[in-house]
Amino acid sequence: TGKGHTWQYAVSYELPDSKRQEQLSLTAVGEKPVYYPESKKVSYPVRQTGQGTDYYIQEKEDGYYRVAKRLVVELKPKPDPKPLLILPKGKNLRVGYTWGAVGSPYTVQWQPPFTEMNASIKPFDLLYEVAGLNETVETPAGKFEKCVKLEAYGRMTVYADPRTGYKEVDVIHREWFAPGVGLVK
Repeated sequence: TGKGHTWQYAVSYELPDSKRQEQLSLTAVGEKPVYYPESKKVSYPVRQTGQGTDYYIQEKEDGYYRVAKRLVVELKPKPDPKPLLILPKGKNLRVGYTWGAVGSPYTVQWQPPFTEMNASIKPFDLLYEVAGLNETVETPAGKFEKCVKLEAYGRMTVYADPRTGYKEVDVIHREWFAPGVGLVK
């Protein structure tokens, strides 16, 4: 979408004992520079969340990548050590195409009094897969056809409680991208 356009998303969390939804907004804010250690400056299109996080996106021949991120508490964006594939294109845009990425939890449901320090920054591996190329998606913003469906699977380890100890938790993430629009669900 073009500069100034904002998308509102309902993010659904399905936990073993409950379900909940939160709102996420992404706004196209135009291009902003990223400064690299070798003294070069490159500008990329930026998507900004409602909480002020900036995601710097680069289009390459084989896909769309996140190349940097700036949190609201940071003055300058931090380049990603390795560009993070968001959506493949070209010969890689086919059902069954997979790639790896490192994720971090956005939510962990704890039962008091047990909490784990820094749980939100513990990375875990995700395996992404192109799961569909001709999906129809209906959202409050309308009906979108010929969407690309991505599914990601991972497993993170969290401290459950003193009796159980550490436990592995499965993570499933799904996204749909519409041609000419971008992320729609």
